[in-house]
Amino acid sequence: MEAVDALCHRRVLGAVVPTESGGEGASLIDACEIVRILGRYCASTAMVLAVHQAMVVTIARHGHRKYVDRALYDIADDQLLVTGCLHAPMRDAEDEDEDEKTVAARGTMLFGDEADLVVARIAPPRGAVERESDRLVMVRRGDIALCREDRGDGVGLRGLGWDTYSMETTPDSGDGFDPVAAETLARVLELMARAVRVGITDTVIDTVRRYLGRRGGSDLSGSTQLSEIVVTRDAVWNDISCRAAELDGYPTPGAVGCAGTSAALSLEGAVLSAMGICGLAGYRETGGFALGRQMRDVAGSSEMVLAAVGVGRADVAGRVAAVTPR
Repeated sequence: MEAVDALCHRRVLGAVVPTESGGEGASLIDACEIVRILGRYCASTAMVLAVHQAMVVTIARHGHRKYVDRALYDIADDQLLVTGCLHAPMRDAEDEDEDEKTVAARGTMLFGDEADLVVARIAPPRGAVERESDRLVMVRRGDIALCREDRGDGVGLRGLGWDTYSMETTPDSGDGFDPVAAETLARVLELMARAVRVGITDTVIDTVRRYLGRRGGSDLSGSTQLSEIVVTRDAVWNDISCRAAELDGYPTPGAVGCAGTSAALSLEGAVLSAMGICGLAGYRETGGFALGRQMRDVAGSSEMVLAAVGVGRADVAGRVAAVTPR
């Protein structure tokens, strides 16, 4: 991945690692700003970083301390890439040749072949205490057997495979998390992905402005619609900023007004409206005003969040519960 190499070269993969662990100590809103900027130019790279940053935040906040410090130093120093495999795990399988039980997980995983660390949801081993819940663990690539089973179609994002993998690891090889980690992970991942979509919308707004400028200001209806798109974009970003501050423990004065606004805001709808302003020029695959790729990217990033936390379209409301240990 050339894009990931570029992120490593600029030491971006350690941005949210705390300074005491060798990182930059970036806040969540700083991380969202970064993926917003990337989303403006390449949504695929932005989504890779969004997933990585969400995993690193979870490791830093909820990983068992005797394991997590070394991992954070390695992420910052060696620019390790982190991904997740969070679908409901398969039950454990026992190896007939060795007296060792393994735990397996199967699900979609972004950039699985390139990742150095995997945050996975695994099942308890056979014979565990009754009703023991699934748990999140962090495993290094050297401690797991990872096998690609199906190739994803990228969910509309260029060059980004969302492939299906199966993985096996010994029950004790992973470093565990506090039970609340899954909820934090789901919330931060959704926040980051929304920031990516804001970046995509920034590009859309620039494109529409150029289109209307070419028309010499004669399209009053289009100008009004553009103003509405900008208001929507700004409202979503304000909501992201408030929620990021809350997760960082620094609620902002406007945080009270943030609650419940995200459901009413649709960047997908804003991009579709922008395509309508540009008419046929917006729907063409090529040309200076083509917006088809941005439409696919803004929808595809939403799908990737659902896939990452292990749910389908019909179960959007359950995306946090789907990865929270029972």
